[in-house]
Amino acid sequence: MKHSLIYKEEKSDKFWNIDIVGNTFTVTYGKTGTAGQTQTKKFKDEAACLKEAQKLLNEKLKKGYLEKKGAKANQDKPSQKSKSAERAPSVKTAVSKQGKNEWWKYLVWILDERDSATESNIYYLSDDGVLSAPPSDEKLSQGTNARFAGLTSLVEVPLDKMPALDTLEIYPEEKKGPKLSSLDGIERAPGLIVLDVERNQSISDLGFLSKLPKLEVFNGSNNSIKDLAPLTACRNLKTLYLDKNKISDISPLSSLSELTILGLADNPIKDILPLAGLKKLKEIRVSLKLPKENLAKFEKLRPDVEISF
Repeated sequence: MKHSLIYKEEKSDKFWNIDIVGNTFTVTYGKTGTAGQTQTKKFKDEAACLKEAQKLLNEKLKKGYLEKKGAKANQDKPSQKSKSAERAPSVKTAVSKQGKNEWWKYLVWILDERDSATESNIYYLSDDGVLSAPPSDEKLSQGTNARFAGLTSLVEVPLDKMPALDTLEIYPEEKKGPKLSSLDGIERAPGLIVLDVERNQSISDLGFLSKLPKLEVFNGSNNSIKDLAPLTACRNLKTLYLDKNKISDISPLSSLSELTILGLADNPIKDILPLAGLKKLKEIRVSLKLPKENLAKFEKLRPDVEISF
């Protein structure tokens, strides 16, 4: 299994390739156009290898790297893949003249990742172009991972026809473009394990998440969230990113016993002591404005937790 990522900068682009074989994964990274550097890590078993590789992948995605889906299937034809990507229309261009309810125009991909050996692109924008009609019910039923760009409402998306869906990502097309403002409709995807709605800016109500009992990863950073009470129903949450919101009270998180990674930077939070009882917590990111006395008390209670800002 191979993951190919790219990070675009003004002067040059960077790449990261993660190649997983059995209980070993190899990373190759550097500036695009160079051979890069290569490192290989070996683990005691395949499960440990996959876990560590996924952790690395998540870290890179959070830093702004973009994954090039379908790279494995086309790795022997790089020039052809590149031309295909150049010809593919952007979501912004494709939907600028379309009706608001044509949700399929905002699709970036639908993937079937149930079997890593046979994972496939059911639909991928760069390869297939913008859809003129919704995917068939059969294709929707096979999708485990879906990504949208510029989608402003979930209400029209037939999530109830996607029973296998466990990962959903919804990002804005551009900084000042239209964004998702509500999670209304997400309750029709009760099997979700990963939900990423980062950078939509206007999402404030997390009440709909109470209908997602299997949710393990939620990224709601860069929004307008204040009330965390609805998250008490998400007992399986392990990774939670809520940086750059309007949160002041984090006490509802004290009941999330499975939580291991938590991002709370750039929030008006004055007290993180309610988190001290979370025995599985390993990493937490907090605001630079958190009172030093409060931080010191937490560090004394939980010296095992890695703290960053």
